[in-house]
Amino acid sequence: MRKPKKTRILKAGVEQVWTPTKGWRYHARFRFRGQVFEGKWFVTRREAEADRAEMQERAERSTQLRKAWALSFAMDRVTARLESLNRRPATIRDRRKRFEVLKQYIDGDQPVAAIQRRDLEAFVAKRLRNHRIGDDRKPVAAVLARTVRADLVALDSVMKLAMEAGAIAANPVPAVLKNLPTDPRDPNRPTFHGGELGACIARIRESEAPAAERDATIIEFMAYTAMRLREASDLRVGDVDLERGVLVIDGKRGRREKPMTPQVRTLVAKLMLVGGRKPADRLLPLTYLGLQQVFRRWADRLAEPRLKPHAVRRTSALQMAKLGASAFKIRDHLGHKTLTQANTYVAAAKSASAEEMQLSFDAPNADSQATASSS
Repeated sequence: MRKPKKTRILKAGVEQVWTPTKGWRYHARFRFRGQVFEGKWFVTRREAEADRAEMQERAERSTQLRKAWALSFAMDRVTARLESLNRRPATIRDRRKRFEVLKQYIDGDQPVAAIQRRDLEAFVAKRLRNHRIGDDRKPVAAVLARTVRADLVALDSVMKLAMEAGAIAANPVPAVLKNLPTDPRDPNRPTFHGGELGACIARIRESEAPAAERDATIIEFMAYTAMRLREASDLRVGDVDLERGVLVIDGKRGRREKPMTPQVRTLVAKLMLVGGRKPADRLLPLTYLGLQQVFRRWADRLAEPRLKPHAVRRTSALQMAKLGASAFKIRDHLGHKTLTQANTYVAAAKSASAEEMQLSFDAPNADSQATASSS
């Protein structure tokens, strides 16, 4: 057997390694600021040297960005922190998407300390109207104010991290968020009135389609709890506290507790029979996409285009307003941050006609729901 040849360390941080099958191979291997970098394997030395030069340039640029606390470096730090906290993959993906949008308008190599309030106001003004960006003047359509708000919230997390590290003394994002305009609400958004939602659920239960009882239970549970679809899909069996009679929901405002009415207790018991029973199992036996499919399937079968998760949520909130619940109770029930949306439901209930004032579910169930939410 032929004796293997020794590895040769060439100049410019390139190693020459003998392999029995492919002969001599080259790759970059060098140390930079205490960290070892290794490149890909190449057939020729010239390719390895070019790879080494490119790696060296990236390493030096990364060091410069870290020293200056550049925007792109701070964004990477925020993403790494979210991953270390085991946040939901969807949350991390959304945050990365927001960061990519921000870097189209604000130079990623720019130090965080150089970002001023006027830069953020210019970013908001551009996003709220049709404009062009980039060297190729790519046309971009205007977006809603809530989309811009989500972008600024992502940037706010970067600024807060920079303040913790002492890279900046003040955060300009909150002042811009405070003056951000709000989107006008469409008063004619899909909502059920006069027992229509209860009739839809009854028709689903009477159907002979597979899993009709399960789907009706899920929709009824969503109606009584007014949960967002993402909150419902993330709800686990361990989040149900039967002793205290509350559901622990992980929503946009963080974790909050929602009291369970007798109707919700009954529905939870049914869901535990078709779903998992371990604390880490889903309470609703479907994923986020599976829950979406439930609403789409029955909306087509019943020819009811209003049967959507958020329409059910709005119906629940409007029903609470019809029963006399205050805007504060509606806000807590829905998990909103402000009273803005809750006030629209209160105003809609006051201006509703006699037919629209009829409850969308059974009156005793709705009454107990409002009582539990107000307690």
